[in-house]
Amino acid sequence: MMHTSEADGRRSRTRLIAAFRDASLDAESGLLLHRVVELAACTVAELRIHFAGVDELAVAALVEEFDTGSTIYFTARVENRLTGTQLSEQAMAYVLGFIGERRPVYRQILTGGSRSAVAAEEALAERAREYLRAQRESAHPEVASRMFAAGVMAIIRWWLADDAPMSTEDLAREISRAVPPDFTH
Repeated sequence: MMHTSEADGRRSRTRLIAAFRDASLDAESGLLLHRVVELAACTVAELRIHFAGVDELAVAALVEEFDTGSTIYFTARVENRLTGTQLSEQAMAYVLGFIGERRPVYRQILTGGSRSAVAAEEALAERAREYLRAQRESAHPEVASRMFAAGVMAIIRWWLADDAPMSTEDLAREISRAVPPDFTH
């Protein structure tokens, strides 16, 4: 049985992430903490219970997008509609679209070598490890997942820092073409 305070905490966290998603769409040069708090109808203190700050909140939202991208991949894979590379491209386009719509925020958070950038990379590596552990024949999950996550995040940082040298769709396609076979079969 979930305690009321635990359920309230989950609802608050969900409201904060949803508020971040909305507020970050309008951010021109970063994100105002107070806008998130206003949209979530909570206090700064309540936000700080769940997140150290806006950067950590942004990573939590990005992690949810990684999870949604994984769901897109696995659902389409079960339905056997697309090749592994096409599935990878579709999932990657979803995540890149989220980041691209919030470019000023994620440029600030992911390109500075911050703890938040490391946390985002670790979250991506964990999802990659989960995928690789389900494969019968693959490279060592820890090694391959870290290599994959570091490479993808380096490409995203380049894309953010260089003011979108490629469209979201083109970048998703190129990442998917470069992904090692262990991630597309």
